Amino acid sequence: MSRYARITEENGIYHIVIKESKPKKLFCNEKDKEMFMEKMRESQIKYQFKVYGYCLMDTHAHFLIDSNGEKISVIMKSIGLRYVKYYNKKHKTSGSLLKERFFSELIKSDEQMLKASLYIHANARDIKGYRDKAEEYRFSSMKCYLGKKDEFKVIDTDFVLSILATTKRNNREYYAKQSYLELFKFTLTQKVNHFNELNLDIPIKIMNKNIEIILEDKTFEKPREILKRDFPIEKVVDFVEKETGILKSLFLTKDEHGVKEAKSLFVLLSGIYTRKTTRQIGDMLEYMSIEEVNILSNEGIRLILENEKYQYIIEKFYRENK
Repeated sequence: MSRYARITEENGIYHIVIKESKPKKLFCNEKDKEMFMEKMRESQIKYQFKVYGYCLMDTHAHFLIDSNGEKISVIMKSIGLRYVKYYNKKHKTSGSLLKERFFSELIKSDEQMLKASLYIHANARDIKGYRDKAEEYRFSSMKCYLGKKDEFKVIDTDFVLSILATTKRNNREYYAKQSYLELFKFTLTQKVNHFNELNLDIPIKIMNKNIEIILEDKTFEKPREILKRDFPIEKVVDFVEKETGILKSLFLTKDEHGVKEAKSLFVLLSGIYTRKTTRQIGDMLEYMSIEEVNILSNEGIRLILENEKYQYIIEKFYRENK
């Protein structure tokens, strides 16, 4: 059977579905789902993509991902490899876990964006115990759209909610969240095979006020800032030198003694913000191998996650150099 041609855009937003490769179960328990979200967060730091929605089932998972200037295939490969490495070690197995090709569909309008996110969140009703409380499912981003804590620190709700924040009243965010909840409840009453089939034409009344939502199938009305990824690598070098206090003549070497943090941050930031390949970055470090550079990149991710000093260093570089 021939493969379909994947439709992609450099700055695309996608509805993504991954599925298990039988006979293995994609998620055996809650710990697996927790670890999948942890691995997604690691990949998100490395590639700076945005997640607008997710729902993890036992045999498959749905996502709404903004590639933000990176290739969607690179993003999904990173997530998959990280999770499969954990899974095989944890369950003492080997070989493939995910179906070879993930499903992807390009989102092209505000209407599709809203419908896709609602469709993804509605999947939770098929999980035992959540038929009447799908919004409470832990491994769905629906709870974040209601204002609850983002437990896994991956979700961005602002862009989807901005589609609904059309009222000129005060507290637009509140009305957007309540409108989303009403649309979600209406979505749960519908059985459809594709998000485009959803009907969102219902009257919405919040605090005795009628809310009008006008959706047209046209390109995005709200502006998106796409991450700039073509900075000169010299800017990264100078930034790391300034932030760590370690001279570039010391960390741009193969030796890691006393300079591992600076070297790791240099590798991670270069991978995000320049067009240099892993091989080219390694060459700047006295011809480090690709494997050695990848290890340093993962160390950079660990620093972001665990060291408060570097928690916002990725954003700081962009803010100071764009």
